[in-house]
Amino acid sequence: MKKTLWFLLTFLTIVSCIKVDNCDGILCFTPPQNFTFEMVDKISGENLYANKTLDSLDIIVLNEEGKNEKFNFISHNGLNLIDVPEIGWNTGLRQYKIILNDTLSVNIQVNTEVVNKGCCTFYQTKSFQVLNYEYHQNDSLSYYVVKID
Repeated sequence: MKKTLWFLLTFLTIVSCIKVDNCDGILCFTPPQNFTFEMVDKISGENLYANKTLDSLDIIVLNEEGKNEKFNFISHNGLNLIDVPEIGWNTGLRQYKIILNDTLSVNIQVNTEVVNKGCCTFYQTKSFQVLNYEYHQNDSLSYYVVKID
């Protein structure tokens, strides 16, 4: 009886020390946010693509190494946005330049990290700044409004 009790106690102690992976069968991954921008006149608030001040064919997006980044120009019902979907995938402190034409560019700084919490992995933006223009985030539609002089 003592041996059985000792064996049972030892077995329970060993089993309690084994880490059980509670994440089996749980798929929990959230990709980074898209970074989307509306360029507006600082005074009037008009979209600079809708009023034809800027031409979407002139847009170039560069990373800190001067290499092209993919972007989409979204034009729908007078709302003209520049979407740069891959910025958030690049973790750490990064710099980007959105060239609007020969004389205008918007400089951006983003700091993104990968976070593992519980069973989930997600991308978190630690900081974001437009360095050379005023801006604010449109909370209802989750894009940044950049005010161009």
